[in-house]
Amino acid sequence: MKISSKKRRCAIITTPIIIILLIIIIRPIIFKIPNYMPDCVFFKLFNIYCPGCGNTRAVLSLLHGNLLNAIRNNAVLVFLILVSILFYIEKVLKCFGISIHIIPRKRWILPAVIIICFIYFIIRNFIPVLMPL
Repeated sequence: MKISSKKRRCAIITTPIIIILLIIIIRPIIFKIPNYMPDCVFFKLFNIYCPGCGNTRAVLSLLHGNLLNAIRNNAVLVFLILVSILFYIEKVLKCFGISIHIIPRKRWILPAVIIICFIYFIIRNFIPVLMPL
């Protein structure tokens, strides 16, 4: 069964709206999650921030509307959210017949982003400004 383009367009546009509404509804529950999260085992053992350190605090900062705090806690998470939003915009525009590439599709982009993220995860353990709060 093939989905019609009108239904597909409607689904692509309404899905993020529904997700945002759900996040707003369960926001009080999300703020309680850190109370039940265990400490980072990697940080406890090696006293080094792992790539995931600061993700929970970054999400909570974003929910509070504090973008700078979120970037300080984990810049990669904010970057991935931004890239996801840009891909979504491309998809919506494509549904309306506008084919545009906001994000470059060169072969070297993905390896470059991975290398930059890897370097960031290493450097943030040595530069206090980049350490999670």
